[in-house]
Amino acid sequence: MSSEVLARKYRPQIFSNVVGQEHIVTVLQNSISLGKLHHGYIFSGTRGIGKTTIARIFAKALNCHALTKAFEPCNECVSCKEITVGRNLEFIEIDAASRTGVDDMRELLESSIYKPSSSKYRIYLIDEVHMLSKSSFNALLKTLEEPPEHLIFLMATTEIEKVPSTVLSRFLQLSLKVVPPLVIANHLSKLLASESLNADQVSIELIAKAAQGSIRDALTLTDQAIAHGNGVLENSEVANFLGSIDDSYLLAVIQNIIKGDGDAAYISLQALHEFNVEYSLVIESFIEHFHAINMAKASFGSSTEIHKELASMADAEFLVLMQEIFLQSLEKYSIYPDPKMALETAVIRSLAFHPLKQDTSLEEKKNSIKADTRSSDSFSDEESKLTSQPPGTSSPDKPTNSSFTQEDWHELFQSNLVSGFTREVFLDFGFKAYLNNALTLLQPAKSVEPTKAMIDELKQLILAINNVSLSIHFELSDPEICPRDLLESMAESKASNFEEALTENSSVQYLMENFDAKISIKSD
Repeated sequence: MSSEVLARKYRPQIFSNVVGQEHIVTVLQNSISLGKLHHGYIFSGTRGIGKTTIARIFAKALNCHALTKAFEPCNECVSCKEITVGRNLEFIEIDAASRTGVDDMRELLESSIYKPSSSKYRIYLIDEVHMLSKSSFNALLKTLEEPPEHLIFLMATTEIEKVPSTVLSRFLQLSLKVVPPLVIANHLSKLLASESLNADQVSIELIAKAAQGSIRDALTLTDQAIAHGNGVLENSEVANFLGSIDDSYLLAVIQNIIKGDGDAAYISLQALHEFNVEYSLVIESFIEHFHAINMAKASFGSSTEIHKELASMADAEFLVLMQEIFLQSLEKYSIYPDPKMALETAVIRSLAFHPLKQDTSLEEKKNSIKADTRSSDSFSDEESKLTSQPPGTSSPDKPTNSSFTQEDWHELFQSNLVSGFTREVFLDFGFKAYLNNALTLLQPAKSVEPTKAMIDELKQLILAINNVSLSIHFELSDPEICPRDLLESMAESKASNFEEALTENSSVQYLMENFDAKISIKSD
């Protein structure tokens, strides 16, 4: 095997060797065949998908002395060979990251007026063009507006949004796509076969997935995997090298979450921890699996049997919520003191939100509400009288369809009657108005969307506690105060009162005066 890295050794030299960018190749070959050439082309897309490579092949095709019938460069003529090795006088490649100044651009443009001596076109390829300074872009504008017939600009960038619109409007824009994992895997299989290297299909698929759409990244990872496995690519070694993990472990955790089995989920999670994984990648894998399960639940496209089986075990609303929980965990990944806490928190939240079956009837729940309201100091005397009424009767002080206030909304969450699933979602919703039997709540922008079952549960509880039958509507806006804020304030007040009571205790005062003791309410 050659010591040359795979990314360089197998860099495409003709259009037919380009992988995953057939739409771009077609445009360029048609431009050549029709003779409809633009004076400027800009190639955009993420790293390692072929922007610069395609630009070089296009430059060779434009100046090739023996272009094939398929409009491919011959790679045999002097022009093609010189462009390939990088010493053609009519093809000038510039790295904008190292030549950002206006003086560099002026020097380039001064030579642009001269016709090529041995080729049809003088071609400038500016790589990472978004790195040019504003002055450099301005210096280009006039030449780009009315370029000489022999001059063609090729530009490549990973951040096209940073290129001024005045420049973009003068170019033909070609957006390259990320390459699908299946296409990358097929490409790697061919390369490894030509290199006479042993590799199983699972290893190849793991590398293709880890490359995230970049052919160059896939080849670089393959080089590293070859070195790691001493010339052999085995799935266990490759997975360990990439920091990924077998899907069976992830699916076991998901299955136990769906079953609501916390003990089994914990055991499955501990098995994950033993592999020294990259937790951000693991969370991304969980999100991908939940997405596949949701797709199976909605019968969108083809799904694997395991995803179909998991989809049949839970309702659609719960599955969507699981995906949202893991997305939020990934979004806040960087703030966790320990990376594995992000994964563990997502699993804990998933189990906490599990929609456990409620066997108690509405009448039993009402009896529970009555007992709770009689013992709670947070409810008013009038509400205590209301809850002591026999089931099915209305209180004269609070008839059906009476008013429902912000205070009623907050008091609803001061008991444990709202189930954990519904409670956690609505704790962040604020009261706006109650009018004509319609309750309007303020829904924070980043909140979880409440399900129909959760809304129905809330309406039943309001009817049981306040004897109010209503409909619930939502307005997307962050509330000034919500039940969670009030509960946190009450907890802080309770802690403060407790600390004050301790301070007044004579024994505590003695310890503070003689042993320099201090009161700390917060503890681990």
